[in-house]
Amino acid sequence: MTRRYLGMAPIYEGETGLEADTDNLQRESELGYDDDEDELELGYYMDDEEDEDFQVSGRLSDWRAKRKRKRSTRKRRKAAKLEQRAEDIEDRGSRRSARREARSDDLVVTVLPGSGVSSAAASEEETVQLEIRPQHDFWADDVTFTGSVAGTSVSAIFFGEDRVFDSPTGVPVEFFAANNQLRGLLKGRFIKAGLDIRVVTSAPAGKVAVQFVGKKPA
Repeated sequence: MTRRYLGMAPIYEGETGLEADTDNLQRESELGYDDDEDELELGYYMDDEEDEDFQVSGRLSDWRAKRKRKRSTRKRRKAAKLEQRAEDIEDRGSRRSARREARSDDLVVTVLPGSGVSSAAASEEETVQLEIRPQHDFWADDVTFTGSVAGTSVSAIFFGEDRVFDSPTGVPVEFFAANNQLRGLLKGRFIKAGLDIRVVTSAPAGKVAVQFVGKKPA
């Protein structure tokens, strides 16, 4: 026997045809009809879903507004930090300039000399390292090699661990003469008291001399 449902009561296909099973007839309340209005309760369910969608939409709007406020707050804080940083940099620059001016007023000119001797054979050259250890802080302005034997060349100059000049092939000391482009090479270089200034040279037999001109505290 095949069972089908038509309307609100189960319908059976019997020997005499289609028969309605009135014993299992479903009431209106069971189908969702309202007693007062001819409207299925499903309609109210749809209204509830619409209300829920509305609530979700409202929460989404609130979340977006909150996120926008947070982003705006972050932007304002970042702008404030950048502005403060710029002011700090300007203040540090002003303080540094003031210290530099005060320091320049308290400095005096000085010369740090150094010398060595090359014992190279005739027609040969020998590496000569000159070391100077200042007993005070030193700010360099210039370097010369007055008094060095002809043919002397400079390959490196160190201020402490800092290599401030480097020439693997060597530069003749004549390039450090007056009005030459290398005269201002070391201007502004600083070394603390107790550290070594080291000059690496190559020279034929004879004397090698160097003079660092600069400033020291008064």
